[in-house]
Amino acid sequence: MKVLEVNFADLMGHIFNGYDLMNSLNLKKEFDIKQVVEHKKSENPNVLKVSDYSGIYYDLYKELENRCHVSHLFTGTGEQILQLKEYQEADIVHFHILHNRFISLLDYPDLFNNKKSIWTIHDPWILTANCVYPLECQKWKTFCDKCPKEGDFRYGKDNLANSFMWDVKKNVLASINPHIVVSCDYMKQLLEQSPLTKHLTKIHEIPFGIDAGKYVYNQKIQKRKKYGLSEDKLVIGFRTGGKIKGGQYLYKALKKIKIKEPIELVVIGGEEKIGYLGNKIKVHQLGWLYEEADVIDFLECCDIFAMPSLAETFGLMAIEAMAAGCAVICFNNTILEKITNSPKCGVAADYCSVNSLKNEIERMINNPDEIKQRGKLSRKFVEETYKYDDYVRKHAQLYKEIYEE
Repeated sequence: MKVLEVNFADLMGHIFNGYDLMNSLNLKKEFDIKQVVEHKKSENPNVLKVSDYSGIYYDLYKELENRCHVSHLFTGTGEQILQLKEYQEADIVHFHILHNRFISLLDYPDLFNNKKSIWTIHDPWILTANCVYPLECQKWKTFCDKCPKEGDFRYGKDNLANSFMWDVKKNVLASINPHIVVSCDYMKQLLEQSPLTKHLTKIHEIPFGIDAGKYVYNQKIQKRKKYGLSEDKLVIGFRTGGKIKGGQYLYKALKKIKIKEPIELVVIGGEEKIGYLGNKIKVHQLGWLYEEADVIDFLECCDIFAMPSLAETFGLMAIEAMAAGCAVICFNNTILEKITNSPKCGVAADYCSVNSLKNEIERMINNPDEIKQRGKLSRKFVEETYKYDDYVRKHAQLYKEIYEE
């Protein structure tokens, strides 16, 4: 069975974007899987790269969309994929993240309808005119017209033609009906509530899974030299990613905490201005980590992993941190509260409350035995609940069912 995985990148988010799935299923004789991406970082021969419109071409394309107040309409990447031998020979095409200025919405009908198709929907971007996470805005349930700008992470300028983009998505989505994969019931509920996607009824829930055996949860001190971290100080980890990741709340909370001993904050992800957090908090910014081993080493350095996201559709890094024996702190009323098995394993502060977040972090810092106990329980919970083999097995079964349709 030939399967083509389609995603904007290979190593960024490799656990959930089809890259790891490809590698695992290719170990089985019945599968021949390739991946096509725009941004290739690996040396894997099974990963194909299409044009990324780098340099002047990307700038012109982006400027054209900005001037027309639209997004995801003018890129020609979808047409390139249609011409690939690997696409034409595929029995099944499995789509993942198609935004990030990757594929034109106008190419969706041809890409989806010419093949038996699966689409893993990772976030609510397809349900809105332009933002990835609508947050408190409820217009996505009826009609996105004048944007209140309450959501997070938009493409193009703020004066995007929202009603036009809504109509584009409505018409495009009405013309396709692929099998849909979601990682949790929360994302399924969003799809069922949206007027754009309520016709998509072939929905399969497959939770993400990780190989907990790759993570060593009780050797944190030994891992810290790699990133220049102190061996004798408590370390808090965080991953940036814009407003949605909640860094603005974390930094304010850390400025307010009262602690006796110095601690360290180690941050991965895009460059984000953190500022001065006080004379007892040393900040390390590592940038993006693309290799799995580097991410694992980073998490194994941390005692606490802060994930005060305003919204997630799953939150894979939470279970990665738990596998590494971290005590994870998040906001309540988000999917992370359930994913981290709070309050038994994770800790959930009041939603968007700097003071509550500050109090919970401060309390844990002053109770190191609690941190260790939560880390131990978290590891056990991940081993029992989020098995990577289950994730692979369920996808293999779905592929076989669709292949035989």
